[in-house]
Amino acid sequence: MTRYIIFVVLILSNLGLGYILHQGIGDLPPMGRVLNPFQGLWRNGPEHLSDLQKITGLKSKVEVVWDDHGVPHVFAQNEDDLFFMQGYLHARHRLWQMDVQTRAGQARVSEMVGSKAREFDEFVAQIGLREASVKARDEILSNESTAAVVKAYLRGVNSYIKNLTYRQLPVEYKLLNTWPEEFTELRVAAFLKIMSLRLAGRSYDLELTRLLKKFGAEKVRDLFPLFPEGNEPIIYPEELKTLAGKKANFNDHNFVSQFADYPKILNGFAYLGKGEGFNGSNNWAVGKSRSQSGHILVANDTHLNYSLPSIWYEMHLVAPGINVYGASFPGTPSIIVGFNSKVSWAVTNAAPDVMDFFEVKFRNDFSEFSNKIDETRKH
Repeated sequence: MTRYIIFVVLILSNLGLGYILHQGIGDLPPMGRVLNPFQGLWRNGPEHLSDLQKITGLKSKVEVVWDDHGVPHVFAQNEDDLFFMQGYLHARHRLWQMDVQTRAGQARVSEMVGSKAREFDEFVAQIGLREASVKARDEILSNESTAAVVKAYLRGVNSYIKNLTYRQLPVEYKLLNTWPEEFTELRVAAFLKIMSLRLAGRSYDLELTRLLKKFGAEKVRDLFPLFPEGNEPIIYPEELKTLAGKKANFNDHNFVSQFADYPKILNGFAYLGKGEGFNGSNNWAVGKSRSQSGHILVANDTHLNYSLPSIWYEMHLVAPGINVYGASFPGTPSIIVGFNSKVSWAVTNAAPDVMDFFEVKFRNDFSEFSNKIDETRKH
């Protein structure tokens, strides 16, 4: 009898272990499926660039040529297929990146990674990024040409997702035991808004308000000198040249030393109260008379922080009336920085202060309501 009990216990234990390994439990990924030598992460090795799946949804034949640097050159017979293929290639190489970034703009990262991202999602929701994404989507769809490009791009993204098998699923999805969902116009808009937050989501109001209270308006005004308008060169007064040095004194006080508590102003960057160091960008051009090749040169240094994978995706798009090469953003169509047969362009960020703070005074006392919310979150 004891033997049978032991046998049953072992069978149940193995079944339970098998279930856990297949489904996962809590933060533990389904390691059985993840480590499966036929379908798991072992099958996520690098694929040959030319090994494209059978693509459905194209109107005509599209050719993709890969150069020695792994850059795709897409040749399509119409604009719809061109942006379809751009979306398909973005998804093929950067699906996880696209998924996370677009969820970030919708305050939905917690759906993937759990409570670890709750604080981030709450912040995104509180500053109104979801509402801004909806308005941006509506603006995109209100323009016939823009809407057509975005819809073609999304068909390409979703074509790749639709034909995914578990074996081809990016390893991040396998580890989190989740699956990519359909991409929509709202997700494209959400990506653009999260990029806008990254580039312009800064404010110096709090720091400057503290300075104003400490030193007064007259001294703080010297931080913002008015320059003459027009094409004349700006000649800095001698006293401004030493503003960042030890000689900048106001009423026998070393003014610059007072900035010790405000490092985010000293380095010229304040990102939502979290300094990331100076993060400017620049672009420049060289006339053809000054270049060795005899051609005009245009260069752009965006100064976006390095990431893995890169925020950029280099590619070449060719269709009737379109011949453009440059860097794109996975998650949105077209080329952001690059050139065509007539013009080249660069982008930079002026880092303006575009955020404002308001103090809200409520008529009622919401403390009891807030306490109930906190208790609910604990459970």
